[in-house]
Amino acid sequence: MIRPKRQVVAGLMLLALVFAPAFVLAAAERQAAPQTVLRIQNFSAGTHVRLRPAFDRPRPKSADFVVTYIGFPSAARVAFQRAVDIWSTLISSPVAIRIEARWQPLDPDVLGSAGAAFINRDFPGATVPGTFFVDALADALGGVDLGGGAADIIANFNSTFPNWYFGTNGNPAATEFDLVTVVLHEIAHGLGMTGSVNVDASGLGFWGLGLVGTTLPLIYDVFTEALDGTAVLDTTSLPNPSTLLGDALTDRLFFGGPQALGALGQRVELYAPPTFLLGSSYSHFDEALFPPGDANALMTPFLALDEVIHDPGDQLLCLLEDLGWQTIADCGPQPATCVASDVAFCLQGGRFRVEVGWRTFDGTPGVARAVTGSQDSALFYFFNPNNWEMLVKVLDNCNGNTNRFWVFAAATTNVEYTLQVTDTQSGQVRTYFNPLGVSASAITDTSAFATCP
Repeated sequence: MIRPKRQVVAGLMLLALVFAPAFVLAAAERQAAPQTVLRIQNFSAGTHVRLRPAFDRPRPKSADFVVTYIGFPSAARVAFQRAVDIWSTLISSPVAIRIEARWQPLDPDVLGSAGAAFINRDFPGATVPGTFFVDALADALGGVDLGGGAADIIANFNSTFPNWYFGTNGNPAATEFDLVTVVLHEIAHGLGMTGSVNVDASGLGFWGLGLVGTTLPLIYDVFTEALDGTAVLDTTSLPNPSTLLGDALTDRLFFGGPQALGALGQRVELYAPPTFLLGSSYSHFDEALFPPGDANALMTPFLALDEVIHDPGDQLLCLLEDLGWQTIADCGPQPATCVASDVAFCLQGGRFRVEVGWRTFDGTPGVARAVTGSQDSALFYFFNPNNWEMLVKVLDNCNGNTNRFWVFAAATTNVEYTLQVTDTQSGQVRTYFNPLGVSASAITDTSAFATCP
């Protein structure tokens, strides 16, 4: 069930008043929105993040998506619809979300681009005055279609690539890009993961959109912070425009919304390379911290060949809650340590939670059960408590040559499985996947968690 949206309106209004008191005087306005891009990485990742079983089971839709296809091959429409079906049970909206999906040539290194068709401010139901909201979120908050049936999200996909994977099962070849993953990513931008900042060639940073004489932020901008915790919108410390702001936007940036922070136990680091990359910087998660295979890697700015991410991840869902969406995620403060159960084992003094899901050849899903374990290792069975299937180890190398926690695992099976190891202290997750029909290989990940004390 979609949970009621958290009451963060008062805090958001205070932020708006602190950063720009004149915002409360703004009149309603609607204008075209900026777009973001997803770029290619030309290597085969071979990583697969499946939609978690709790999200994958049949459930009623809580949001209705209406898609208008322009130039889309029929096979590509099937993949697009799969992504739409996933999103339709994860967020809630009383108003249909309209997408215009275009199949067309884009730059050679771009898989897709997307954004809201329009952004709105000071509409009936707006939670923060003088702040732009993407069309779909404004509709959801106000309970009315502000666009009068026009598209809320414009999404473009590169028709020139010969190596798209149009399947919905998340099993592309090593030379293919998974379209379901790309569509999930682009829809998220259209739902609000996009900001208004830029840095010009001289290093001058600035934020804001609007008509002449009126410069206002997007709701996403309200929660972004520099390394020292200074809000990007704090014009006292970071004048708009200024080289100080430009320096902050090309250093380390974070999303500090209370829902994302509470769920993960830390601020979410954003992609902020030393040279500002328009369409990629700021409006994505950091690529290095969330590499292929990470459970929260959907919203990084690059996608590799055979990199599948069919679960948006709690990090993204809780970010959307900060913006104003109602989602299915369990956001807010979480336990600081692992809670053991018959389907989860706790290692390293309760810091790491280990869980395994599986799927058989006839499509039957299941969750592995813990047999026994120790400080460093856990043993699981899939089908029968007398038939042990998998050994998982989390090892402390914090004082060793790698200064990381390691993950080792070995499974005696050829069924599909997804192993998820969560560092409950940092919120970071590592996911390992074995395809159906493939004899499981050993896992020896000596760079799993750079989260040593």
